[in-house]
Amino acid sequence: SSTTSTTAPPATCTTTRPSLPTTTTTTAPPPLAIGNPAAARLLLADKEWELDLIEGPSMRFVEGRYLLVYSAADWSRETYPQAYAWCLTPTGPCSKPTDGRSIRSDDVIAGPGGGELFDTPDGELLLAHHAYTRGNVGYPNSRYLFIAPLEIDDGTVRVPE
Repeated sequence: SSTTSTTAPPATCTTTRPSLPTTTTTTAPPPLAIGNPAAARLLLADKEWELDLIEGPSMRFVEGRYLLVYSAADWSRETYPQAYAWCLTPTGPCSKPTDGRSIRSDDVIAGPGGGELFDTPDGELLLAHHAYTRGNVGYPNSRYLFIAPLEIDDGTVRVPE
């Protein structure tokens, strides 16, 4: 008896970067169903301080709308911030304030990002995020987990002092 072996051709992947509009507010596509391969573009990296990169999103329903937190810029630098935008629905439209950086480097932490929103049992809104310690930024230094309370005042999101 003989057996025939077939080998699948190697997979190829082509990545293209489309040109993006320069607006901070997007128009929402029709609602998405679970499993729908369509994706909603919620934000563009259009702020100078974002350095053409936004990543690590987390969304939570807060005060009648959706709070979207994200990281921006170069993760290996002190200038990497945790930022936010407000969205009307999970698929947009979303808008960013002029300077939506809610957590920045300070005397203790540097390059905060990768945030996840959550509530305590008594309803306090918190953000778990990672950051370097001041003076120990970039590879091969480690980032550590921090928990920060968030304050929302008239749509502005910040860590209380």
